[in-house]
Amino acid sequence: MQFDPMSTEELTEILGQTIKKDEINKQITFLCMLSAYTNDSQMNISSNAPSATGKSYVPLKQLASSLPKT
Repeated sequence: MQFDPMSTEELTEILGQTIKKDEINKQITFLCMLSAYTNDSQMNISSNAPSATGKSYVPLKQLASSLPKT
């Protein structure tokens, strides 16, 4: 099955159904999480902010639940 490439605008629109605003963070986080399903290009990200500022909300509560379990 062949898929057409998706633009960042389309990705933002899709992710925006569950995550409001914070476009750059949700795009980068989603693409890094998606890289875990590749054989040779995994990435890591680090969120640097004070405690209780919502750093884990986007990756854990919004994105991780939409990806299949490995």
